[in-house]
Amino acid sequence: MRWFIVVGGISVILSVLGLFVFIFWHAIPLFQKARVGTPSELGVSLVDPVAMLPGSYGFDAVVVQENGAFQFLSCLPFQESVTIELAESGPHEVVEVSTHQGDGYLYLGMRHGAVLTVRTAFLPHAQESHQPVIEILESLQLPVAEGAALLSLDTYHMDQQELIIGLVDSPGEGQILGINRSARANPFGEVETRDEHEWSLILPDGVVAKTVLSGADARSIVVLSEQGELFYFRTGSGSPELRQRFFPMGDQGPAEMAFLNGRRTLAVWTPGGRVRFFTPVSLAAGGFKYVQSNETFFEGTGPLQLVPAADKRSLLLVRGNRVGLHYSTTNALRWEGSLPFVPQKSQFGELNQSILFLNHEGSFVSYPLDDPFPEAGLRGLFGKVHYEGREASSYEWQSTGASDRFEPKISLIPLLFGSIKGTLCSLLISIPIALCAAVYSAQFIRREWKAWIRPTIELMASIPSVILGLLAAIWFGPLVVNKVPSMLSFMVLVPMGAMLAGFAWGRLSPVVRKWIPDGTELFLLVPLFFALSYTAWHLGDWVESIFFRVYDLPTGEWVGDFALWWSLAEGKQMEQRNSFIIGVFMGFAVVPLIFSVAEEAFSSVPRQLVSGSIALGASRWQTVRRVIIPMAASGILSAIMIGMGRAIGETMIVLMASGNTPILEWNFMAGFRALSANIAIELPEATQGGLLYRSMFLGASLLFVLTFFVNTLADLLRGHLRKKYKVLE
Repeated sequence: MRWFIVVGGISVILSVLGLFVFIFWHAIPLFQKARVGTPSELGVSLVDPVAMLPGSYGFDAVVVQENGAFQFLSCLPFQESVTIELAESGPHEVVEVSTHQGDGYLYLGMRHGAVLTVRTAFLPHAQESHQPVIEILESLQLPVAEGAALLSLDTYHMDQQELIIGLVDSPGEGQILGINRSARANPFGEVETRDEHEWSLILPDGVVAKTVLSGADARSIVVLSEQGELFYFRTGSGSPELRQRFFPMGDQGPAEMAFLNGRRTLAVWTPGGRVRFFTPVSLAAGGFKYVQSNETFFEGTGPLQLVPAADKRSLLLVRGNRVGLHYSTTNALRWEGSLPFVPQKSQFGELNQSILFLNHEGSFVSYPLDDPFPEAGLRGLFGKVHYEGREASSYEWQSTGASDRFEPKISLIPLLFGSIKGTLCSLLISIPIALCAAVYSAQFIRREWKAWIRPTIELMASIPSVILGLLAAIWFGPLVVNKVPSMLSFMVLVPMGAMLAGFAWGRLSPVVRKWIPDGTELFLLVPLFFALSYTAWHLGDWVESIFFRVYDLPTGEWVGDFALWWSLAEGKQMEQRNSFIIGVFMGFAVVPLIFSVAEEAFSSVPRQLVSGSIALGASRWQTVRRVIIPMAASGILSAIMIGMGRAIGETMIVLMASGNTPILEWNFMAGFRALSANIAIELPEATQGGLLYRSMFLGASLLFVLTFFVNTLADLLRGHLRKKYKVLE
């Protein structure tokens, strides 16, 4: 029998441990670094490559050469590399290639100012291979003066909005030319009208432009000068307007710049390896300005090259033969290594699944890349992160957005905070009520009444939490939001009234008290409780008019308005679904658990100790304080910890009545989002194996660890208390 019990206990322990390992195993990839595999190499013959772009449909990369030729490169055995010449007649001298994620458009900037808009397509060929096709959609001419040449080109195209800007090397000055175009489509998607506006921009005297980029809304222009000064312009119906001007790299001299995915965060770097990231922050007066979000340094020899990824905030850092994979938001170096050659061109492959290089010896090299979760890691999950568009670093949870360019924010700190906040709010209400009820039931109440009062309280535990959540969200929340002063009056008046009643009872003459049998005092408090509750409810209006007064501008009078007073005092609106509501209803759900265990602990105190204390002249309350509570301390602690575990894991009440706002505020009139509720909310949106999916498993692991830690701590304290009061047994 003994071995049967031992095997059963070990089996339970192993089962619990196995469950945790299974849950955490799915979260481990969130903490793994990027991995780079064995390279594939292809010999190529290239003449003056201008740009290397990610390929698709079996092609690893597309190289655009200065003569306008497109070379589609593939390391796959079933797909041959293909070279395509532009069909348009005339000489081509490509100086810049601009592309956009998802639309398949390429903009080729020619030295004489022409801009060709082309689109690539892939037609099925033999077996699994494809045949690329280049289609010229449009050709336009930037107003480049005679003798001038186009140095660089950048474009933006999205939702019928288009911005084309070019940096022109005019004699004696550096000029920026641009074209804003917008189209209006009918309900059938056909373009009906097209507006076009040409403009030119000349920088202040002595400033020579080096790089020009277009922002993410077809109205933003960023210019970097040869001296390392950055200019931010906004375009409209007239000429571009200067909004900001500063040196992003300080006094470190000339620099380069590029937009990251989404064309909002700007990366600026020096040849010496220093990289700074700047994000646009909205201004109260309208518009926005660039502020620095992160900074890093990449070691190596030679000038630094920076290549942004097309669909994430990842970027390649290349210095000589040293290559690093960096994630800008968390400022983490995901991978670093050395190449056996010095690359001429570098690029990410399709979907960031490879890293592509062209070397000076005429070889194309593709390295497989496995980095599915660069947004995660210890800092992304638990650290402060300076997200795009934010003025400072913060803890944020926002798993999805309205755009494919949205960057998920997966900090678990707001969720952990929400779980702790909800637990504390519920315990602040449930512990005093449950323990006082347990003491009274175990030591004071008459035995025949205890037989039905205790089961009645324990029956509360059978109420489904979804019913409590529904009542909290639909009934109690709207009721209390306009009666907060009444609830505050109730929380002050009822306990004070009960204590005063107890004090008065203790001062009554024994002649009067003997007419009331021991254990029936409760029935004297019931009418007092209802009377105090009624008084507190109607006293709330008076309390509001005295303590929560605000000045009403329309009437010019001082009025009582708690909601307005709270918004002025805290700077935020009072929410209908808040922590106070959760504290009341989750406390209601926890009370039966704490009461049952604590009452059992109080009832287990030996009667001879209680009788001996009373025989020595101690009052019943002194006996409770000096004998019963110390003896039952371990059981009280167990009751509290069981209630805490119930509150930490509660889902439905929190899900329905907390507002589910992942914020870090102790404000009891604000909502929160708990780990348990977050799993219920986000799970339907989580794709298997994705970032959100694994974040849910990590949240479950944290709940597991948190509960295990609480129970372990409770067991240690329980053992300590048993040893301390063992002499009384």
